[in-house]
Amino acid sequence: MQKILAKITSYIELARPLNLLQGSISAIISALIMDSLPSLEKILIATGIIVLFMAAGNSLNDYCDYKIDKINRPSRPIPSGRVKKTEALTLSCILFISSTSLSTIIMNRRIFMIILITLISLIGYSLLFKKLPIIGNIVVSFILGLAFIFSTEVYGDYHKGIIPFFLTFFFTIAREIIKDMEDVEGDTKVGARTLPAILGLKKSSKIVTIVLTLLTITIFYPYFSNIYGIYYIVTIILFILPAVIYTIVSINRNFSSKNCRKLQTLLKYDIFFGLIAIYVGKF
Repeated sequence: MQKILAKITSYIELARPLNLLQGSISAIISALIMDSLPSLEKILIATGIIVLFMAAGNSLNDYCDYKIDKINRPSRPIPSGRVKKTEALTLSCILFISSTSLSTIIMNRRIFMIILITLISLIGYSLLFKKLPIIGNIVVSFILGLAFIFSTEVYGDYHKGIIPFFLTFFFTIAREIIKDMEDVEGDTKVGARTLPAILGLKKSSKIVTIVLTLLTITIFYPYFSNIYGIYYIVTIILFILPAVIYTIVSINRNFSSKNCRKLQTLLKYDIFFGLIAIYVGKF
C-alpha cells in the first residue's frame, strides 16, 4: 500500500500540481469575468480539460527533459528513479486522450482549433521548440495564455480572454527566460540552444528587463482603457509591481542559479495575484 501511495505521489509531482492549480484558477477566473456566470457544468468541463492537458504536457516534458533533469533537477520523479520513462510517456498519452475525449462534450469549430493548436504546441515544445532560443519560451507562454482564450470560448465569448492572455503571456515568458538562466549549466551540457546558453546570462537579464517592462505597460492598459476598475489597479500596484521591480533589479545584479530560482519562483506565485486582479477588476 505504501509503495502504491508513493507511486501516486510521484505521478502527481510529475504533473506539477502548482501549474495545474494555476490552470484551474484560469478557468475559474475566466468564468467570473464573463457578463453572466456560466453553468457549473461548463466551468467543471473547462477546468477538467485544462488540467488534464497541462498534466499531459508536463509529463511529456519531463519525459523529454530526462537528460537535462539528471543535471539540473535530479530529484524530479524520472531522474530520481521513482517513475520510469515509459510510465511517464504512457501517463501523458492517457491524459491527452482523456482531455480530448472530455472536450467532445462542448466541441465547436473554435474549441477544436484551440485544442489542436495547443496539442501541436505542447508536443512541438517538448520535442523541438524547447531547445531553440526564445522560441521555446514564447511557445510555453502562448500555451498558458491560451487557457483563458479556451475557457472564455467555452463560456460563450473568447474576447473576454484576450487581455488575460497577454498578461499571462508576458508574465510567463519572463519567468521562462529566468528559468533557463537557472538551468544554463545543464542545458549547455546537453546542447540545448536556450537564450542564456547562446547569449549569456548578462544579455538574457536585459531581455528579461524588456519583457517585464512590456508587462508593466500591458497591465496598466486595461485600467486606463476602462476595461477593469479601481480594484484591479490597486491589486496591481500592491502585489504585482513590487515583484516586477524587484525582479528587474535583482536579475541584473545577480545571475547565480540560486537567485534565478528564487526569482522565477517569485513570479510563479505572483501570477496568482495577477489572476486575482483580473477578477476584482470586474467590480
